[in-house]
Amino acid sequence: MSAWRRKLIETFPESTKYWEEWCDSIYGTFGTLTQLAVKALGEGDEDTVERVFAFAYWCYDQKPLNNAVCVGFYENLPRQEKLASVLPRFLRDQIYQDVRPLMESMCGKEAVAGVDMAYDEHGKVQRRCAAKAARRKTKGRRESG
Repeated sequence: MSAWRRKLIETFPESTKYWEEWCDSIYGTFGTLTQLAVKALGEGDEDTVERVFAFAYWCYDQKPLNNAVCVGFYENLPRQEKLASVLPRFLRDQIYQDVRPLMESMCGKEAVAGVDMAYDEHGKVQRRCAAKAARRKTKGRRESG
């Protein structure tokens, strides 16, 4: 059994039989995982979405699988309306920057611009949260000192 299939079964043990019987290529598996993530997101099942992206991260870090995950999964994400707007919650910024040109060539500038806006907004929220936490920390030091 290939390393990617073992990792897939480890990540989704509830679907072992399906993965063993129906997914014979990593590319086809990423198509299935994309649809699984879209469905799970629609059902509010963020755990499944996170596991899909965790498997994709693992593949991204494996030299022989890097191209497969980029072509079979990442490059098509802007086409998935439900996923595109929440990508910053699930797709690491550095990977997004790495695959952004591929996404743009496959999905077009307009689709990727929407993802860029989601990343910009996500960054603003993160900065506001960090600033608020820093103010609380500073205020706590003043009150105790």
